Amino acid sequence: ADDNADMRAYVSRMLGQNFEVEAVVDGQAALEAARIHPPDLILSDIMMPRLDGFGLLRAVRGDPALQEIPVILLSARAGEESRIEGIEAGADDYLVKPFSARELIARVETHLKLARMRQEAKTALRESEYKLRTLIESMGEGLVQVDNEDCIQFVNHCLCEMVGYSEDELIGTDWSRLLLEEDRDLIKQVNERRRK
Repeated sequence: ADDNADMRAYVSRMLGQNFEVEAVVDGQAALEAARIHPPDLILSDIMMPRLDGFGLLRAVRGDPALQEIPVILLSARAGEESRIEGIEAGADDYLVKPFSARELIARVETHLKLARMRQEAKTALRESEYKLRTLIESMGEGLVQVDNEDCIQFVNHCLCEMVGYSEDELIGTDWSRLLLEEDRDLIKQVNERRRK
């Protein structure tokens, strides 16, 4: 995304040798295009009409369907402060104009590889969580996981059947609701003694 036609043509020519490039005139057009066909990476100038680079970045990070797309900001503003401003705003990288073709291609390739690695790690984690959940559900024992505030984070199907509540009714609630009244008092006394 760049409102300068010469810059759009230059970047498209450079990156077009190795990547499929869609060049647009501003951040609003980039956002609309990304929502129709999410790209692998967004490369955006900062100073543009309608929606500037920071506005585009905020919109991308605020959209669950787009938020993980790497964003590289381009700017004529040099200096550490400008670069930090871009990174703190949520950009993955910040490139100062003028830049060399080699530097741009290297940064784009690096961020595409990192995004691919993150996606592979997320897929592996999802598969691992699925296998663990399948194992836990097949145990035939009631199981509950709580956090440091005694809030239920996870329950298996067997426990839900035992207590007569659905998973949705239990997640986020205090685990003591699963206990008999006399057991609640006992647990409360033990916790009070521990605190002393």
